[in-house]
Amino acid sequence: MSCLEDLPFKKKRYISFVITYASNFLGGTEFAIILPSVWKYLQQMGVTDEVYLGLVTSSFSLAALFSGILVGYWADRSRNVRKIALTMNLFQIVGNLLYFIGFSPWVLLLGRFLSGTGVGMNTALYAEVSRSTTSEERTPVLTGIFAMRQISIILAPAYNLALANVNFQLGRIHVTEENSPGLLMAIIYVIFEVVVFFLFFNLSEEYRREEERQRIARETRVAYGSFDPRTSIGEGSEKKPLVKQSSFSSSSDAIEEGEELSKSNPSSPRADAPTMEDETHFNARQLYRKEFLKLPVIVLLLTQMTTFLCQTLVETIIPPTMQTDFGLGNLGNSYLYMAIGGESILVYIIVIFASKRGFQDRSIIICGSVLILYALAHLLVVAYFILQNVPNLLPYFAAGCMMMFLGVPAVSVSTMSLITKLIDRRAQGLGQGIRRTFTFLGIIIGPLWGGLFVFQPLPLYILPLVIVVLYFKLPLTLSWLSSFEKNWEEPHVKKDCSILMCDSSVMGGAIFKTRHLAEA
Repeated sequence: MSCLEDLPFKKKRYISFVITYASNFLGGTEFAIILPSVWKYLQQMGVTDEVYLGLVTSSFSLAALFSGILVGYWADRSRNVRKIALTMNLFQIVGNLLYFIGFSPWVLLLGRFLSGTGVGMNTALYAEVSRSTTSEERTPVLTGIFAMRQISIILAPAYNLALANVNFQLGRIHVTEENSPGLLMAIIYVIFEVVVFFLFFNLSEEYRREEERQRIARETRVAYGSFDPRTSIGEGSEKKPLVKQSSFSSSSDAIEEGEELSKSNPSSPRADAPTMEDETHFNARQLYRKEFLKLPVIVLLLTQMTTFLCQTLVETIIPPTMQTDFGLGNLGNSYLYMAIGGESILVYIIVIFASKRGFQDRSIIICGSVLILYALAHLLVVAYFILQNVPNLLPYFAAGCMMMFLGVPAVSVSTMSLITKLIDRRAQGLGQGIRRTFTFLGIIIGPLWGGLFVFQPLPLYILPLVIVVLYFKLPLTLSWLSSFEKNWEEPHVKKDCSILMCDSSVMGGAIFKTRHLAEA
């Protein structure tokens, strides 16, 4: 059990969310300090073949790809996210220690593979955030989590400067600039393990109890014309509800994306409301098949993969293009990467404010997709003129890269948020695991495609353009508007609540109507 169990739920949730933010920040820090030095580290071991570099760096993503699904399923079945985080963080500690020891390239590969396995912890953390927030809260919270990783990556030059002159002996191991990142991250993850042990709370079950407490309070007020403080959230110390009371009505939790659901009668009986036993005992195969074969969910997963494919593709082509076509080296690359990183943080901030002011996730995804489409077309035209030896194209190339990273953060975080609203809360763990699998597929395919066709602009940009056009058009014509049924309705709730109906006579859009079905 965590300490401070008697804290009000709002404070428990705040502390646990801060730890989730810290986990993403540490993930970005590890990426920022290990990736720049890994090739030199391998060279010190006598490695001259770049294949080893690819194996070591890709082993992390490959392990994360599979561990995310397994940890997500574990999180759905156990709901003990604290135990999962403590267990998976041990993989990151051991992995970074092996990277620090690094007697051979294969030890480095094993170390990075174990670290990637530990990253599966984030799947459980994201699922817990999804289960313990309302639709209105979720997008800003998830955006902040994404932003923390980007902030830590921007700080990479500071990390590298701090480790540049490391040179001392630790027992039989010579600590240098190349292996010190492993030691540093192992120490940080040990501290993180202690913090999780004492301060992280399993939120979803208590959140369900707070929902029920809020419902009882609402019914009491309706029945007796007064509010019973003993049933309010944060009993004894917190008199204010966690969120707006209407957001806790499980029969009217809408997808929040442009559809207007009328509220179910708060005073109606809810004898069949889901219990905690219902939450943890269910037919997993049937539930997962139902949730993950929905066409909107499939489209959003493909959107997520394509977004990260485009991001990593552009990140891959920047160094060779800057060097070959513009005569710039590492300094120029660093300036462009820093500008891109700063721009991404600005986009995250804009998304947070936009979502708090009522902008729908779907609208943000569409706007971001348009920017990605324009960026790909822009870079294709610039690459064509580069082949024609047209001078002074650097500003236009940089503008295309900047445009790409205006769209990518908006699409990635809003897609993630919308997926959580479309699937049952009991499937959030595996949902996050599958989403991260598609993310890592994009991260793996993007660099491979970019490296293969870096100086052949037609195949380089046409494939991403075609994919983006397909996923951008498909939701608008087939699934996005016409298949949004009552996807966020809580399980086991009687059908006396609002059901979305779509007027399919409207082409290119849909007018959603609300129909109340009275219980027979």
